[in-house]
Amino acid sequence: MAKILSFDLAGLIPISKPKIPSLEKISSGVYLGRMCVRNIPFFWDPDPLTGMKNPHIVVLGVTGSGKSCTIKTIITIAWCLLDLEGILVIDFKGEYSSLIENLGGKVVYFGKGGKINPFELAGCHVNDRINQVVEMFKALNNWGPRQTNVFTYCVKRAYAKKGFVGNGPYPPDEKAPKLKDVIEQLKEMRENSKSQDAKNRIDSLLEYLERTSEGGSYDFWSSSSNVKVSDLLSSLVNIDLSGVNDIKAKEFIAWTILQYIYAQLKGINKLRVMIVLDECHRICKDKHSLPVKLIKEGRSAGFAILVGTQSPFDVDDEILSNAGTRIIHQIDKSNYVYEIVKTLGLTKREEEIIKTLGRGECLIQINSDPSRPVVVKVDYELIKDLDTHFEKQEVESQVSEKREMELEDNEMKLLLDILHNLNSKIVERYKRIGINKYQGNKAQRKLMEKGLIESLILKDLEGKYWGKAFKLTEKGKALLESLGYDSKEIKRLGGILHRHIIKQIEDLLTKEGLKYQKEFPIGNGRTLDLLVEGKTVIEVETGESDIENNLNKLSELNYNKIVVCSTYDLKKKVEGMAKNFEGIKVIEAKEFLDVLKSLKS
Repeated sequence: MAKILSFDLAGLIPISKPKIPSLEKISSGVYLGRMCVRNIPFFWDPDPLTGMKNPHIVVLGVTGSGKSCTIKTIITIAWCLLDLEGILVIDFKGEYSSLIENLGGKVVYFGKGGKINPFELAGCHVNDRINQVVEMFKALNNWGPRQTNVFTYCVKRAYAKKGFVGNGPYPPDEKAPKLKDVIEQLKEMRENSKSQDAKNRIDSLLEYLERTSEGGSYDFWSSSSNVKVSDLLSSLVNIDLSGVNDIKAKEFIAWTILQYIYAQLKGINKLRVMIVLDECHRICKDKHSLPVKLIKEGRSAGFAILVGTQSPFDVDDEILSNAGTRIIHQIDKSNYVYEIVKTLGLTKREEEIIKTLGRGECLIQINSDPSRPVVVKVDYELIKDLDTHFEKQEVESQVSEKREMELEDNEMKLLLDILHNLNSKIVERYKRIGINKYQGNKAQRKLMEKGLIESLILKDLEGKYWGKAFKLTEKGKALLESLGYDSKEIKRLGGILHRHIIKQIEDLLTKEGLKYQKEFPIGNGRTLDLLVEGKTVIEVETGESDIENNLNKLSELNYNKIVVCSTYDLKKKVEGMAKNFEGIKVIEAKEFLDVLKSLKS
């Protein structure tokens, strides 16, 4: 390994200049490159005795900024220098395979023979595995309570029929149920159902599950697993998902592997395994997702999590805030930069630096270091010889991404309708743009596979199912902006839940004959959501805006003041913050019906 450290070590003897890393840090750390200001070597040191106590990393950067090359550099030197048992890369695009093979690692190609059955226990208690499987299907399909309950019942029956009951002992994992066994239980449930409504709901679920059990992208769960978790955590492995064409199928594979890993967590005061997740968008976005749990709990089990992404909106805030190291390459989108600056507490000068970084340059912030972030030029020399696609990979990535973003007519119609008509049910959308259900569902599926839209379940103010709606992802907004559509209109999006709750409140106010004003101006370009009967202001909170700023706005006004929160947890959070302000009532959305009576008097 003289190639990595020889010239750096020569420049560090004798160690006399301030801020030069200690010999302990050099011997245990990962050399990344040199600081741009003083040309001092920079080391990432995950050892809690000599460096940081938090080994988790987030790497951000747009295409062409050097993000992927930085991740490859970390993987390479960490594997060669650190005493790790394993490094596992979950690779959605297949861009790490040549590097891993040249380092002597193993590549598992899904879509070309890789199999993993999510129903296998892998050492878990059967009830724990049932909960994990249900959680995965619910999260990745945005299922509501009814679909989830039906699926849970059928999963339990499928396990029981195979002999997986109680506390064991259980049959070997080769005997574990598969998705087709759950489908059989669902068909049996339909036959025994007396209600036509129940049969219709089961038919909808059955149609989806049968579609995902017919091979193709979902062939990976058609038979017993040929991938063992123990093998994944004891060597250098890349899970190559580029051969799987369906984005949701990729997410199922990644989620299953992470669930098995999460079940392996055991307390140990030593970094032993690194898990790399690059561009795994949807599985990193929810605060209840497995990457969030692993980042919170993995450190105590000897796990380091590295998450790479182009957009801060593609990962939950918990991932950014809990990472010990944040590596930020060049980012030019102002809303992305604003989110990073706000979350990480960066200065105005650091904000400008992020926008003007060159390829391979990055701003590195370390949680345990009280000093300000430093600008580092990452050294890519080592991976040039190991990664056969080094010179072409960024250009190929851009060409591939452009090809992926080519839209058919119906896809473009649906995307624009979501832009212009935020709160609409699916059937209304299809009718408005003149396509049938089959055409609409196909366009919807394609847009979701390309990561341009997301679906979510909305409820009315009584907590009952209202319908399924779509919203643009940050990738979808960026695409429309690049095509010349109004950026101001695009930037006000993302608050679909906010607008939905306001519309529900408006409908109730209209029904009760109460007068109201939307986006009530209060000066200096500021507005509030609703002014009712000229005496009560209503502000809706969904957790996506600056809550403290909104409470400050309310505190300045001589009106009755109500904050309507989308969830119970958010209500509790806002109540705690509202204690610093007088006369602000905080309620959950479903409590608005009770408050409505007081608005009449």
